[in-house]
Formats: sequence, C-alpha cells, structure tokens
Amino acid sequence: MHDRSFGKFWKLLLLFFPVALTTCYLYSNLNVHDNKDILNTLYKENLYLIPNITQNVIESENEDEFELLIKNPSKYITFSEVKNTKKKLTGRFLHITDPHPDPYYIEGGLLEYACHRDIQTESVSDLPKGSKFGDPMLGCDSPMDLVVETFNYLSRAFPSSEIDFIVWTGDNSRHDNDRKIPRTSFEIMGNNRDVSTRLSELFSDIPIIPSIGNNDIYPHNLMDIGPSMITRQLGSIYQSMIPEEQRRLYERFGSFFKEVVPGKLVILSLNSMFFFKNNPLVDSCMSTGDSGYQHVLWLGSVLNQFRAMGMKCWIISHVPLIQKNLEESCYLKINLWIHEYRDVIIGNLMGHMNLDYFNVIKGDELRNRLKETYFMNSLQIDDSKDKSVYKDGLSDDEPMFFGRGAAPINKGRYMSKVKQEYSQLQSNIDFDDLENEQHAYHIINVAGSIIPTFNPAFRIWEYNTTDIPAEINVESMETKVMDWKWFFEDLENEIDSIDTVDIQVKKGKKKPKMKKDKTIPKPKPDGLPMGPAFENQFGTPLSFTQYYLKLDRLNKQYYKLVNKKKYENNLEQLIEDIFSYEIEYTSSDLLKLAGVIPKTADFESDLEVPDLTVKTYLQIMKGLVRKKKIWKKFLKWVYVSSGYEKLEI
Repeated sequence: MHDRSFGKFWKLLLLFFPVALTTCYLYSNLNVHDNKDILNTLYKENLYLIPNITQNVIESENEDEFELLIKNPSKYITFSEVKNTKKKLTGRFLHITDPHPDPYYIEGGLLEYACHRDIQTESVSDLPKGSKFGDPMLGCDSPMDLVVETFNYLSRAFPSSEIDFIVWTGDNSRHDNDRKIPRTSFEIMGNNRDVSTRLSELFSDIPIIPSIGNNDIYPHNLMDIGPSMITRQLGSIYQSMIPEEQRRLYERFGSFFKEVVPGKLVILSLNSMFFFKNNPLVDSCMSTGDSGYQHVLWLGSVLNQFRAMGMKCWIISHVPLIQKNLEESCYLKINLWIHEYRDVIIGNLMGHMNLDYFNVIKGDELRNRLKETYFMNSLQIDDSKDKSVYKDGLSDDEPMFFGRGAAPINKGRYMSKVKQEYSQLQSNIDFDDLENEQHAYHIINVAGSIIPTFNPAFRIWEYNTTDIPAEINVESMETKVMDWKWFFEDLENEIDSIDTVDIQVKKGKKKPKMKKDKTIPKPKPDGLPMGPAFENQFGTPLSFTQYYLKLDRLNKQYYKLVNKKKYENNLEQLIEDIFSYEIEYTSSDLLKLAGVIPKTADFESDLEVPDLTVKTYLQIMKGLVRKKKIWKKFLKWVYVSSGYEKLEI
C-alpha cells in the first residue's frame, strides 16, 4: 500500500512540475518586462481576451471617438438687452479654506484631549494646553473665537465694496478626534449653517461660492452620489448661494457654478469627494455606474457650455485635484478636461492640505496615461510597481497626513517630493520657448488654512478686468443670454439615459473598439485662442497677497492686556484692538525669491505688472529649486511662517 501511494505521489509531482515552472517563468517575466511589451505581444499573438466588464478603452485620438452629452450648446443661447445692476468690479477676490471651528474647544484645555477638557491635577500641570486663539502645529482644531474674529476682521479689512466675490473651499466642522465627544451629522450640519450664515451676513451683497469638504459630511470622507440626506441638507444651507436652476442637480452631485460676472466670469465649485481616494465608495471613474464617471459627465457638459458662451472660469474644490489625493482614473480624466479646456479655465483653487504651495500638472501626457490605465485594468495586471512614486513626483502609499486632528505629520517629507517633482519637470522644459511650452501645463493652487495646523492664513487675488469698465457704466447692453434652466433639464435627462458602456471587438479586428466615452474630452480645437491662464486678458490672475495671523504673538498680547483696567468689562474691544492679520508675502516677493524679477524691482508705479500666467509659474518653479537657501525660504511660506521647516528634518 505504501509503495503504491509513493508511486502516485511521483506521478502527480511529474505532472504539475512543468506547470509550476512555466507559471514562475511567466510571473518573473511579467515583473521584468515593461507592461507595454506584454500588451504588444498579446495583441500580436492574438491572445488578448476582452473581459466582460463595463469599462471603456481609448483606441485613438480621432474626434469621432468622442461625444458630448449636450451636442448642440448654441441652442440654449440667445442675444438680449440686459440691464446692468452690478457694482463696478474691483478686480479682487478672497479665498478662504478649512476653518474647522470646534464648539467644544476650551481655553486651557489639554492638547492630549483635543483641547476639550482640562484636568486640575498636579500631574498634568506641565502638559501643553490650548491658548485663547489656538496654537500652531499642536493639533487642536480652531477655537470659535479664532473663526468668528477672523470673519469679523475680513469684513473690516475687505468689505464687500473692496472685493468682487469670495471662494470658500470647505471643511467647516472639527475633526473627529475625541472618542468621548464623537461628531454627529446634526453637529456637522449645524457648523456648516453657522459658518454660512456668518459669511452671508458679513458679505451680503457679493457672491460667496462654497465647496464641500471631507469633514462637512458624515461619516467623514464617505459620500455617494445623491440625492441624499447630505446633499439635501447642504443644498438647504447654501440655498442662497446656489442658482435656483442648479439646485436639483446639486442634490445629486454637490457641485454648482456661479456667474460672478454675468456672461463672462464663472466660479465652478467641484465636489471632489466622488474622486477622493480616501472615500471608500470611490472605485474609479471608468464605469458608468461610478459616481465619479457621472460627475465627470456633468463637468464636461458645463465646461463645453462655458466655451460656447465665451465665458472664463476658475475651478474650486476642497481636495486638490492632484494624483496624491485622487483615484488614478479620476485624476487623469479631470485633469485631461482641464488641459483640453485651457481656453476656458483660468486656474484651480483648493484647500484641505493646510499648505501654501502650487502643483504643476503636465496635461499633454494625460491622454496616453489614461490609455495605459484602461489597458492595465482590462488585463487585470497589477502595475503598482510603477506607482511607488507618482508620475507627478508624489508618493502613492505613504501616510503623509495622518495624525492627531490638525497636527502636521510628515509635511517635510511631502514637500521634499514636491521639490523633486519641480526639478524633474523643469529639466524637461525649453525655457527659451516658454510661450509655447506653457501650453502643456496647468497649475493647481493649494491654500493655507484658517485652522492652526500652521498659522491661520487667507489670500487676496487680483485679476484683469480690462474689457469690463467700458460696459459696466452703461445702463443696458446687448449680450449673450444662457437659458440654464433648459440646459440643466436636458443635461439631467441625458445623464439619466446613459447606458452601460461595454468593450466590444469589431469583427476581423484584434484590438478592442470602444463605445463613445463621454467622460473623455476631444482635443482642444486648434483654432481656439488661448485662455487667461496663458495670455494676459480678462480674468487673468495678476497678483496675490498672502495674509497670516501670528498666533504666538497674538496670544501673548491677549494675556498681557486682558487684566488691564482699560479693557475691564470690555473684552470685545480688546480683541478688536489686537486681532489683526498681516501680510506674510506677495506674489512679487515670490517672483523675486525665484529670480524671475530683480530683487530691487518696484512695480507700484510701473505700467507693466508681472502676471501669474502658467509661464510665470514655470519660471517660479525653476527658480525655487536652484539653491537650498531659496527652497528653505519658500518652505517658510509653505508652512505659513510657523517655523515648521526648522523642526522637521
């Protein structure tokens, strides 16, 4: 019996050994050879079998392969005489982000308990505690005093008469970092309503454009396509800010836009949660059932309508639209739309990361990268080995931003990777032909926040209004008028009618043929002129001024004066007297630091003011990585003059 069993064992071994050897060989070659070589071999040998999945692939750049949901944008446009009721433009607007007000914050609360509790015992007397207005880098959210007084300061320093609109990029609730006081949906919506009401009362006669943050929803990071309780509640809170004809689709996507200069300038608030890789419900933007796929349909349709109307637009969102934050296919598709609509899009303003810096995206390579992504998914080949470092220079799997509440974690390592990205990008740019080279790139601006991850900050932007003054003073003028109600009714019907898109193989062809994927834009037509991001024209950003609040100094002043007789029973006056943001730096300072303009340059009396087109940002990028001391000075501003660059090696 034993001999017979032994014989069977050897027969089985001889049978499976060649199979195991072949499998090991193929696996080793899969890791050694480039994925493109594998694909070419599979096609050549006719071994590629199309899996039964509902995804698209890109076969060519033939315009016939691409199709928009709204095929005739001109049918919604008429010419009409419109009365002018708008105030004269100032050419300035305000960007604020991430206030994170914490109603449970108490002055003197232990940092160990998120500044929510103080324990009066000798054993904790030396432990760090929260100050009146908060403390940079220590991890607690914003005291209510910080948020309320910041808004009051803004209304005094930049009243509605001095700015044209406000962009506000989300996160209006505290972090969920105290197990004894867990966040609730009721609290989150209450915080959003409170912040919205305060801003609306202080700036009642200018547009305010909010976007949804990952901490504005419950549970945090988790959001699916609506209508849902979350989108309905937020839609109710922001009702006065969202145009009536867009409220129905807002309940579906959480996105909208506002014409801040009717017929000319638009702020598009994009809900980044459907693309955010930390959202457990985000799989991809490749299948029609994906929330991100449907949201890109909305984005592409409105961008195409802006183009038909001749309008220019800023895109704002909470989570920056960069590869570190977004699911891969969503990142590629969204940024491909930004690239192909570079005649329309002025720039991109985001928050979330609490850093003050900018990303440079190489848009002209995104279409080919999207092809690769589709092929890898359809073949079910794991190409994670190639993603250990992003193609935009950023790490794919490092826990850069996890820690206690607002405390900065590994920001230095992250900015080292940004520096690496800058160096790689600038080395491949022909700076002697920058006028043409710039068209391949676009800029993602990330803003410093109110929450004291570092020091609180906000930014005032200045933009070109040169073709407006002649029109703004007349009582009425003939202009294009867009029937947005009709447009959105049609758009909603088109999105509802989208069928599942399958990969198909045409008879006699080895390569897959895609059905028309409406989430992939056509290449920008050659005849269209470049937009405000590339040539100085109406809407082009001309300069910015960065403001910050030196918290350590403010808290010292407060504790020094609070018991003075002058302010006895008059705490409000004390706060108003000492609570003041100051200029940290300007875009001219950044240009000087990067060597783009001479350090002695003074543009206050000059006619030629440096603009902030893409070519200027590319020059800044190149200049910042020239020397270590220049980068170190830049990091001081990135961390909002908090000294963090000295603490983290």
